[in-house]
Amino acid sequence: LNIMETKKIDFTKSLIDFDGKEVIDNNAPMTFKSIISRMLAMCKADDKVMERWELAQRIYKSEGEIEVTPSQILLIKNAIKESNLTTLVAGQIYHLLN
Repeated sequence: LNIMETKKIDFTKSLIDFDGKEVIDNNAPMTFKSIISRMLAMCKADDKVMERWELAQRIYKSEGEIEVTPSQILLIKNAIKESNLTTLVAGQIYHLLN
C-alpha cells in the first residue's frame, strides 16, 4: 500500500467463528466497528490520542465502506498490540485491514 493510497474498508461486517457463524455479544452480532472503535478508545493517552479518537468515532459511526489511510491502518494495528484481544478477533481485524 503506497503511503498516499487510501483503502476502502467496511467496518460494519460481523466477526465470524471457526464454523463461519457470526460471533454474538450481548445478543447482537459483534462487528468490526464496535470492536475497533472500543479498542482505539481504550489505548493509553499519548501523542496519537486525537488521531485515535477521531478514527474511533469515524469507524463507530460508519454505515458502510469508509476510506482509511495507511497511517490510520497502522494506528489500528498498533492498538491491537496494546489490547488484550484474542487471536480469533485480532486475526480477523488484520485480515480486514490487509
